[in-house]
Amino acid sequence: MTPIEEIKSKIDIVDFVGQTVKLRRSGKSYTGFCPFHANTKTPSFYVFPDTQSWHCFGACGTGGDVFNYVMKRENVDFGEALKMLAERAGVQLSERSPRDALEDERVRRLREITEAAARYWHNLLINSEVARGVHNYLTNREISEQSIVNFQLGYAPESWDALSKYLLSRGYQPKDIHDAGLTSERDGGGYYDRFRNRLMFPIRDIKGQTIGFGARALDELQQPKYLNSPQSLLFDKSAVLYGVDLAKEAIRAHGVAVIVEGYADALMAHQCGFKNVVASMGTALTEMQLRTLQRLAKKFILALDADVAGLLAMQRGLDVAQRTLDRESAPVLAADLKTLEDRLKIDIRVAVLPSGYDPDDLLREDLSAWQSMLDSALPVVDYLIQIVTAPLDLSSAKGKAEAARSLVPLIQKMADPVERSHYLQDLARRLRVDERALLETNTRAPAAPSVRTRGAKTALAPASEKVAFSLEDYCLALLLRHPSELSNLERLGLQSEDFTQSENRQIFELLKSWLDYEGSEPVPDLRDALETVLFGRYEYLVAYGAQYEPINVDEIERAALRLRERVLKQQIERLRFLEEESQRANELDEMQDYRQRIALSTEQLNWTQAAISARSMAGRAQRAAATREKAV
Repeated sequence: MTPIEEIKSKIDIVDFVGQTVKLRRSGKSYTGFCPFHANTKTPSFYVFPDTQSWHCFGACGTGGDVFNYVMKRENVDFGEALKMLAERAGVQLSERSPRDALEDERVRRLREITEAAARYWHNLLINSEVARGVHNYLTNREISEQSIVNFQLGYAPESWDALSKYLLSRGYQPKDIHDAGLTSERDGGGYYDRFRNRLMFPIRDIKGQTIGFGARALDELQQPKYLNSPQSLLFDKSAVLYGVDLAKEAIRAHGVAVIVEGYADALMAHQCGFKNVVASMGTALTEMQLRTLQRLAKKFILALDADVAGLLAMQRGLDVAQRTLDRESAPVLAADLKTLEDRLKIDIRVAVLPSGYDPDDLLREDLSAWQSMLDSALPVVDYLIQIVTAPLDLSSAKGKAEAARSLVPLIQKMADPVERSHYLQDLARRLRVDERALLETNTRAPAAPSVRTRGAKTALAPASEKVAFSLEDYCLALLLRHPSELSNLERLGLQSEDFTQSENRQIFELLKSWLDYEGSEPVPDLRDALETVLFGRYEYLVAYGAQYEPINVDEIERAALRLRERVLKQQIERLRFLEEESQRANELDEMQDYRQRIALSTEQLNWTQAAISARSMAGRAQRAAATREKAV
């Protein structure tokens, strides 16, 4: 028994989920209100004891096993969920090396020092007479006492060693204080406080643990105006968003994350009731920041300053967004992006602030204007068309040609043919030229449309379903041998939810990520990126797939389609049960909704079964032809 199997055997999903969701028995399953989206009228969240799985049939449409539940509930990756559940179940994972244990202890010590510094500076701001001027500054900026407490703002005094003395008196070592990013080295040896005469903004990770600081100068002549913690074991500026620990629940509830630039912008938004706001801390968005938010929301609004620097930062951020996330049929917005990077699973919009305003100013002056700005946020394509064409004279031939040269290649890369046609028509109308002339601007053929979906996780199949498990292993084993077929299988509908075993799902998603971002073969040994507990499963699949060489494309497609068929049948069965439940409860709107979903799933099932039949017939024809050739 693997550690994952042992954990599942020791944790009953009904008991586990029931600790955070009020469940009631409904036939062979349990139902309640979904914890991941607004759901107060009709329970859409179901837990299935026989398969030890859960599924939401409402707005979020996600599901899976106990691992998926913890990953979504706690906003952690598979490795973190594994550790949490192993500890709860009393399952011993692979022992860590002495070196790993020392590293863990070092991180714990640095985190402790960072937390102590945050408390020290916050206490000075709240209680010390020397911070009175800082209090006046915050009052003038209309920052409330409650916000000071919520964000644990602090004051670093104008001293070369005040913090150092405090931490040394608490028993911490000079080298550890330095490694936490709180001191700088003197040329002649020794250390001095890095932050002096500054307003301190503790930066916390999504779990609320302090990992670093942002600091604003209180003297106008002091440079730099903003100073962050240096890169350390704890702090990586490219991987964190300011305020995400306080914003995560609101982002999940609204389904929208609003991204601003500065600490004060995010703080003021929260103070004004817009709690789904985070700050990128003055830099362009990074891949790791976007992946953090992708766990919480499906829609981003970038609300950055409207000056030139802000626009450039936004464009850089949008490029990262296109490379980072996976959405069905989303447009590519920069010429250097690969075709595989044009599929976003996130709706990204741009809210342009009034000239001369930053979010902090606008929020303090006019809340309705801020809300109106968010409501009118532009889709990224419309925004890029706007900023490219704004400085050009579109009444001149030169201006029209320049706009076409900049925008047509971007439009031609769009995966969705309807969107591609829409934006070509829109650009032709703006430039007052014939659409065919635009197409002649770039002679390269547009990227072939490709639909890639990564939808909700499905429920875990019961342990007795041996055929399904062997089919699942077979499909994934073939994919590991022939990874170039993945994009074709996704076109047929294959997605991570079709893999009912947590181990297989993790390996599939890692393979998919490698091909999405590297876009090349051969795929390396994935063990370097896998949790140690998954090594055995990976090695088994690689060996399993080697037994089926050579193999044709039809056989790989047929295996993937049979997996889809299994998922769709299970989905229809459960939807019919929910339809009957809503009919008994006289909830007619819900009943009609379930009927529509059954019809859609049935249509998908019919298509899938027809595709299986077509490939089976093609396979038989090929085998017959091969037999005839041998006979000749």
